[in-house]
Amino acid sequence: MIVVRVAVGGFHEDRLARNYLDDGNITEAITAYDRSMHWYLPGSPTVARAVTGLEDIARRAEKQGDNETALRAWRVLRSGFYGAKWIVQPGKDIIARCDKNIARLVALKVAASNLQDPEAGRKAYEKEMAILTKKVGPSVAWSLAALAGFFGWIIFAGLFIFKAFGKNREFYRRPALIYGLLFLAAYALWMVALSQA
Repeated sequence: MIVVRVAVGGFHEDRLARNYLDDGNITEAITAYDRSMHWYLPGSPTVARAVTGLEDIARRAEKQGDNETALRAWRVLRSGFYGAKWIVQPGKDIIARCDKNIARLVALKVAASNLQDPEAGRKAYEKEMAILTKKVGPSVAWSLAALAGFFGWIIFAGLFIFKAFGKNREFYRRPALIYGLLFLAAYALWMVALSQA
């Protein structure tokens, strides 16, 4: 049901984006393509059409001298793929293309406002690329370790309760020691992984 809902949402927003483009409403078309990308499914034709649509809007706007619209389209396209990140990052090549175009457009804007400094555009490009390509976000390995520690903590707590105590208020030391230590180890893994993720 979730996959069907995501697919239907993507097709709906894709249709809206194309209708807005037909009407010449570029701002709403960008917004609809943005929403279409947030209904991300791997291999979805709506995501491919959103990529093509946003790239076309950006290139057309730039040819017409509307760098602000082009910049917005590239940023929406980039953020759409970052919004779809899970264990892997989809659209890495498209993100790299967006980074270069965003940095180039920002550099053009800075260069136009600083005519007395011939190096302003180059400096702005380098600064923007450094910001856009900086690796941020949690470590996948530590995040998975945190999940393993959390679920281990829950499982070993349950096993401690059910294995260490008998039906007639008996206490079994060996299972209590084993599951108690595993409980503490899982808890320690969870805490360390959270601090490192």
